[in-house]
Amino acid sequence: MVAVCRKPRVAFIPTGSELVPAGCSVKRGQTIDGNSPMVKHLLVEYGTDPVMFPIVEDDPDKLREALDRALGSCDAVIVNGGSAVGSEDFNVRIIEERRDNPPFMANLSRIELHRDGREFVARFLDPRKGSSLGAALASNAQRVSPLGEGALEAGSTIEVELLRGEEFIGES
Repeated sequence: MVAVCRKPRVAFIPTGSELVPAGCSVKRGQTIDGNSPMVKHLLVEYGTDPVMFPIVEDDPDKLREALDRALGSCDAVIVNGGSAVGSEDFNVRIIEERRDNPPFMANLSRIELHRDGREFVARFLDPRKGSSLGAALASNAQRVSPLGEGALEAGSTIEVELLRGEEFIGES
């Protein structure tokens, strides 16, 4: 006898007024949503039950509604887009509205890790706060916060996952 658990339900919410579904004719200023089909197949491959949301335009109320529906019905939520610093990038603010209160929310952070003598120092890479997206994608570590964790104090000790070998972590 073995215990059986249901597959985790993972919501994927593509956002952006410029997005159109794959297979549609594209007009100037529009972008085909190629992430949804790719992510759906990756989620299936990882053993989840994907819940694919339709494209949500850049409207704070519609984004809040989609996020609230996803949080209420799924075990995890992936929001794609709207996380830069443009005037229509609302997702970060909407997620932050919910971050300090819900005990069920975690955040994935990309990190630049370097040595300072015998210690390691982590710098969170946040494209909204001056880090380039390229730097975040080229990071050498990442961290998934514990559920419900609030803001960290400077100098806190954290556990990270290395994305490259320790020998590639340079001195500051």
